[in-house]
Amino acid sequence: MPPGNGTAVAKLGGVSPTDSKGKEAKPVSFPFRSILLPVDFDDSAGIALDLAKRIARFGDATIHLMHVMTIVLVPGEAASVLAVREDEVKAALDKIAREQLSGTRYQIHLRTGDTARAVVEAAHDLAADLIVMPTHGRRGLSRFFLGSVAERVVREAPCPVLTVRPLTAHNASRSVGEVMIRNPPSVSPTDTLAQAQAVMQREDLRSVPVVANGVLVGIITDRDIRAHLGSLEQTRVDQAMSPGPVTVASTMAVEEAARLLVKLGVGTLPVVDNGQLVGLLTTREVITSLLDRGVASTD
Repeated sequence: MPPGNGTAVAKLGGVSPTDSKGKEAKPVSFPFRSILLPVDFDDSAGIALDLAKRIARFGDATIHLMHVMTIVLVPGEAASVLAVREDEVKAALDKIAREQLSGTRYQIHLRTGDTARAVVEAAHDLAADLIVMPTHGRRGLSRFFLGSVAERVVREAPCPVLTVRPLTAHNASRSVGEVMIRNPPSVSPTDTLAQAQAVMQREDLRSVPVVANGVLVGIITDRDIRAHLGSLEQTRVDQAMSPGPVTVASTMAVEEAARLLVKLGVGTLPVVDNGQLVGLLTTREVITSLLDRGVASTD
């Protein structure tokens, strides 16, 4: 199904065992550690910058901010003109990074030539495990020429590609309740850490809520488990858990919950409505929501 206006379109490399050229595909790496962000100097870059920054914070990743110059020298034009242009572009990239990527590790890159080829080559050279690309939401003839850049990158990139169009009502923020883990597993304060560990492994979770008499009283994490290795059978959950965890409501926007996860430095937030535990929100659900917000396959 073709993407609609305002959608974020993602193609995750490594889902298929081979890529479009028949070569073995690179496995999806999560959390992402190296994010390539090619930009033009227009309004389309804003949402991609914000999204890349949020994803980078989850995995403490480095953002590689890049611009590709398509060089057309007029006959007789001095080569020094090219150097001047490069200096201007580097200054513009530096300004964007200082203003919009503060608090995030980043590197500046400038390449010349065919845009799609330069992006794919940079992804290889930088060992990128995610590319975030802004697009312009064009249709018709302009999309045929300009949209083909993103489509070529999606087909040829060695890693997942997230192409992001300008935000509209169609792909506005989702609520926590739409993406959370419903009816989450829980343990009781009197359970042992061995029992809590078994629940985490069975449910593929790194944290489990602790519930007593239907009320959330704490949260136990894999870090708590590791701190008591050797005595898991003898240690009760209430001896190791974090009591009174921060919770969110199911009506909260996913982006707001994402900021809270980053601020608190935690990987899980219990979702509580009317005093009852109704779900769990982990970094995995947040990342998936950001990637899948209005996703439509381009294949």
